[in-house]
Amino acid sequence: MSPVRVRASLVTVTRRYLTFPSSCVNRQTCRVPLLVVLVSDNSLLNSQSVGRGFDHGLRVLFFHSPTFFLYFFVTLVQISPNKISCLHTQHSFLPPTTMPLCSACAEHFAFSLPHVVERVKAIKQKAIESALIRPDSYSETYIDLLRRDLERYERQVKAVTASDAQDGILFPLPWEDKRVSDTVMRFYEPIAVWKRGQYERTYGQLRSSPQCEMCIAILSMTEYEATKLDMTVDDDAQIESDWSVTRPDCQPDYLTADVHLRDGKSVHALIHAKIYNGAAGNTPSRPLLPQGTSTEDQSCIKFLVQALSDCLSKHPLCTPGNIDNWLPTRLLDVSPLSQNSTDAIVLIERDDVRKLPGPHGAQYFTLSHVWGKSIPSKLTRDNYFDRKKCIRLDELPRCFRDAVKMTRTLGGKYLWLDALCIIQDSPDDWAAEAACMDRVYANAVCNLAASEATDSNGSLFTFRKYPQSGSFFIHQQEFMTAASSERVVFILSPSWPRAFFYSCKFYRRAWVMQEQFLSRRIIHFSYFPMWQCSTHLIMEGFPPRNSDVDYPFPKSRRDWFSVPRNCDDVSQYEKVLNERWLGIVESYVRKDLTYRTDKLVALSGMAKAFSALLLEDRPYYAGIWGGKNILELLTWYSGTRIHHLLHRPSEDGEYIAPSWSWACTVGALIPEALFPPKHNLAEFISCSVILKGDDIFGQVTGGELVLRGTLFKVHDTDERRSWEAIERYLDNKPSNNTPANSPIFFFPIQESRCSLPSEIHLFLRSFSGLFLKLLEGPTEDGHPKYERVGAAPDFKPDIHETEFLNDEQLDMLKELPPIQPGEGEGDLATII
Repeated sequence: MSPVRVRASLVTVTRRYLTFPSSCVNRQTCRVPLLVVLVSDNSLLNSQSVGRGFDHGLRVLFFHSPTFFLYFFVTLVQISPNKISCLHTQHSFLPPTTMPLCSACAEHFAFSLPHVVERVKAIKQKAIESALIRPDSYSETYIDLLRRDLERYERQVKAVTASDAQDGILFPLPWEDKRVSDTVMRFYEPIAVWKRGQYERTYGQLRSSPQCEMCIAILSMTEYEATKLDMTVDDDAQIESDWSVTRPDCQPDYLTADVHLRDGKSVHALIHAKIYNGAAGNTPSRPLLPQGTSTEDQSCIKFLVQALSDCLSKHPLCTPGNIDNWLPTRLLDVSPLSQNSTDAIVLIERDDVRKLPGPHGAQYFTLSHVWGKSIPSKLTRDNYFDRKKCIRLDELPRCFRDAVKMTRTLGGKYLWLDALCIIQDSPDDWAAEAACMDRVYANAVCNLAASEATDSNGSLFTFRKYPQSGSFFIHQQEFMTAASSERVVFILSPSWPRAFFYSCKFYRRAWVMQEQFLSRRIIHFSYFPMWQCSTHLIMEGFPPRNSDVDYPFPKSRRDWFSVPRNCDDVSQYEKVLNERWLGIVESYVRKDLTYRTDKLVALSGMAKAFSALLLEDRPYYAGIWGGKNILELLTWYSGTRIHHLLHRPSEDGEYIAPSWSWACTVGALIPEALFPPKHNLAEFISCSVILKGDDIFGQVTGGELVLRGTLFKVHDTDERRSWEAIERYLDNKPSNNTPANSPIFFFPIQESRCSLPSEIHLFLRSFSGLFLKLLEGPTEDGHPKYERVGAAPDFKPDIHETEFLNDEQLDMLKELPPIQPGEGEGDLATII
């Protein structure tokens, strides 16, 4: 064997011999020398550069061990170079170990930097002051406990700073006394560690520290986010880091690292912390780390196959008992047509599937993907019958081919894919299929989410530069305590799910939100493939939640479409449903739509699924549920100021929604409601919408809401200062050059009175209401019509300035009596 030329980072070389089966090498059993090379240079991951260092005839296999070194298995196959076969071997891994952090990262866990110590003192003092002004919530005993905890910490800090010792100094444990944890209200406070101009850190320093697990985690997450947001991070970019700790005990909850870019923007890494006592046997075991640099690696695929198998056999919550044998109108049969023919699939109709024998009659997968500017292969009226005969895989875009491959790998026979299962040039077929999207995803075995692909030509799979960052890491720290010392174990989990959901454009699509909420199971093909079902949210390097570490992954809202539990009565049940719907809408309006006219259509599947939870038949008005709680659903607040509302005709002349529906806005939405006890100042009279088609949850062409109450004309509406007084309440920010041409009215909806400690107020009164603009011109019924232009969801006249109401109007507002259904008197407001 010729000498092997390896770079200077070579650490150890050993020679072993393995015997491969005859199927591996030219159908002969042979004895193959195996050279194991242990290196520590991450740059050797580039197999091309490594390959130049070896003579012809060598086969290179590599993976990351849990110690973050690279192992390169170099085999010399004893046949001519042009007959080298691909060898498949089972990887075995070393026991997981913990690599030490670099000194800069270790500073986060010692709580010993001067500005960190002062901040801990300030937080503990703030907790004492906050408790003193709430004697109704905190006892004297608890306040005295807070004082003694601060004195203990200050005394220990003083002892440390007065010490002459140079080595082995331990700083006090801020959260030593577990009794000071606030059980009344949970507050979080920031503690800066890396600061600009003081203890600062640059991005280049991270890149030069390839063996520090925390550096790798921050580097990996921020590079990922920067790539997804089309940003560039230079080596001189400054990094600031902050702990978020609970008050008053100062126990760390999560760490944030912000990398500041030249254009004033920043990218972030979020690392959650779980703290354990360092006593023997109390440290959780560490899972095997992700190995492959591609998510198509066999270790990733094995993880996904196992996750699906476990869910189908062990998760009763993921398979509701009312799931029927429903099938979509069309499916793709992904079974190869013939062993001897070109790999191909076929389009098959629902009735034909049901005629087939076997266990796969109702089992199918779905694909969620980004279309991009065009789909090179889709179903049309012209090619419909050809698709039923044969669809060649090599004619499909990469994303579709990968979906077929994964469906087969996961044991599936059928796949639903919108571009090939809906007739794209048939408006009637599209409308019919859009109306049953809730059932398409709810009845599928699993949804395959192409998270990283920007269009249909992208792949389900992706390259990952730092596979070792896909799991938690461990740091141990000694602290001074009142007795002697205590070892604390920090379990640190990079928040990859947050990075995926925040950074990927895929998750910012409105249609994808519906697909994610309604699917029983989802495989997110992201930087680290993620399995999500009603029981688990897990990744390759993070075992299920029932392991010895409870990972702080975001809780799924997918159970919002199941019956609420632990509701004592009907009113609480309805309250929970209202909160869920407002949460769904708040998330939905932040998503992107290619066509604004899809605003209600892309939500229709979720609305239909949600309607099954209602105890009574409540009407649905363009995104707002009718019923006795409709008034508090009207005071949504637009968090993004815009210059055009969508209830006016859009650029293509299409109507979107009435002004009183949140669907008429663009951007963020804040669904606020008053705290109880509250009473109504307005009465709901009627509401109606004009549907564009047959789907009651779909697109509308008009709508009208009629309320009875009191109209307060905003005074001096022709003056600029009146707009400035109500500007923060408006949905549509007015132009500086355009004064109001029509009268503006404030229409109160509800009032709430909250009792507070006597040191602040005896009662704090809050009002919610709408700002309405009177529309000019005659109306069909002779009654004036109004358009909503804003809302005050939580207006406190005793605190907020009231320039839009004069003193007489303000007194009248405070004297308004509650309105009982059917007994109200006042102004009739018809809002369109």
